[in-house]
Amino acid sequence: MDLSYSMLQHLTNVAQLGDDLRILENSLGGDLHLGFGSFVDKPVLPFITSQDTCERDACCPGPLGCELPYSFKNHLPLTNETGKFSSLVAGANVSTGLDAPEGGLDALNQVAVCAEQIGWRNRSRRIVVFITDAIFHFAGDGKLAGISKPNDGECHLDPVTNEYTKSTDQDYPSVGHISAQLHNKNIIPLFVVDGRMYELYQNLSQLFKGGRVGRLSVDSANVIDLLTHILYNQIASNVNIVDTAPDNIAIYYTSVCADQNEDSTPSRCKETGVAEFDVEMLATDCSPNGEKQTFTMRPFGIDESLTVTADVICSCTCESNGVRDPSYCTNGNGTLTCGQCECDEGRYGSQCECDGDSRTDPEDLSNCIRPALNNPVVCQGRGYCMCGECVCDKPMRPGDAQIYGRYCECDNMCDDVFQGLPCGGKERGECFCDSRTLIKQCRCKPGYYGSACECISSTKYCETRNGLICNGWGSCTCEGKCRCKDDSPFTGEKCEDCAMCIGRCSSFQGCVLCKVFDKGPLTKDQCDMCMAPINCVDNLVQLNGTDITRCEYRDEDDCTILYTYVLQEDGSYTVLVQRTKGE
Repeated sequence: MDLSYSMLQHLTNVAQLGDDLRILENSLGGDLHLGFGSFVDKPVLPFITSQDTCERDACCPGPLGCELPYSFKNHLPLTNETGKFSSLVAGANVSTGLDAPEGGLDALNQVAVCAEQIGWRNRSRRIVVFITDAIFHFAGDGKLAGISKPNDGECHLDPVTNEYTKSTDQDYPSVGHISAQLHNKNIIPLFVVDGRMYELYQNLSQLFKGGRVGRLSVDSANVIDLLTHILYNQIASNVNIVDTAPDNIAIYYTSVCADQNEDSTPSRCKETGVAEFDVEMLATDCSPNGEKQTFTMRPFGIDESLTVTADVICSCTCESNGVRDPSYCTNGNGTLTCGQCECDEGRYGSQCECDGDSRTDPEDLSNCIRPALNNPVVCQGRGYCMCGECVCDKPMRPGDAQIYGRYCECDNMCDDVFQGLPCGGKERGECFCDSRTLIKQCRCKPGYYGSACECISSTKYCETRNGLICNGWGSCTCEGKCRCKDDSPFTGEKCEDCAMCIGRCSSFQGCVLCKVFDKGPLTKDQCDMCMAPINCVDNLVQLNGTDITRCEYRDEDDCTILYTYVLQEDGSYTVLVQRTKGE
């Protein structure tokens, strides 16, 4: 916390947070450790004032009540005793400075590198909350006081006073230096600043991995809300994987988040459950000097990492055993090495079957350029020319486009997508490219149709137990789902649910009316679709029992039609109808 004089009101309010800190602890999982440090500025002119220049009513060093100016002081190492935190904050006092910027970067550097004195725990998420209402000094400003020695980035806290001891010997660190220190120590910075400074620190936070900014209210009463919202919702609930892989090794992440939320990205999960990450590594080039390479992968903000040692093999033992094979390398125009032909000078091709160099031979190149183009490109820029024919680039990873065609002009990535896959995926269809027009469209497999093969031809998923499509009260969409009529009392997946109906009586009502009494809402075609067997009996009352539901329908003649349905062992239904109507 900035403890220059302008922060006096904020200090008082932060010290009064008291039990609110326990609320924050519960929000963060009950294992919160808090520490407290403060900064002012380098205690030399022109950064601080002297007692000789103080006015009587100003905050001056010494007997007038303010602390003597200091650069950084570690008041309390990290602890889970929130009461001790509150009392130490309440017992702190402000100090004085002369210019507007403060020495916050000196403080951040000591917090990052003095792991033992600060009390950072291993395998914990490390966050530093930086509270201020001022801008900051950075590298080069120390020269104003004759301090030109660069900051060495080391820990210099006095074991007795817990104060930074090199503030007048070394310059301020640079912003880049602090960014690297926090990143290397897995510390996430949260800047809680006065509204006037918000834009400045917003820009600053973008230079820090995982940095966040909160706006401090005038009375600083929103500190707990800021910490709870930002620390938990934006930082603690995120798992973000980072790596230090070298340039010749590409890393691809696939996140498997517990809640599969839409905010998830390949290397990040925003959740509180278990997050899994599948990692794929691809060597794009040989390692320098052919040596093994070591790098790390880790969840950002947590001091725990996985060390990976990669040995990129760029040569095989079979290379020393080349054979002149006339049967394979075209009349002996190359050497068969590791299963491939190494062609003699002036020959090329997979089997050394070509003369010259296809990359420079005008005749060969002309055969690899698609005609009638204003800006001709060899093999459409997606392959290379060999023996006057295009050899198209192969996919680097599963899911990449498959390039094909005489001029590599086509690929299998149609723009029409269903469920995130072109043409609905291989099970539904394939992308076809017209080599003349370059128009791509989906060719659906049997049973599917639509521009992205999103529709299914079968209506079996819409059929109900009574044999009707959507129970006769809806239509089957192209995706094989029922869309119930707006004026229908039926809802649900297959329009079988009726809040106003009892049991399944209403499900068979339409079929009973049309099949037995030649009336009701169903059309002839719909009636023909009724598949449930319907049998007539003389007296339904005699069949009534505990396992039979008695269904009644009052028709327009004010007569009662009686019927019931019986569930068979195979899961189908049989409908029984009384021949004569009742009163």
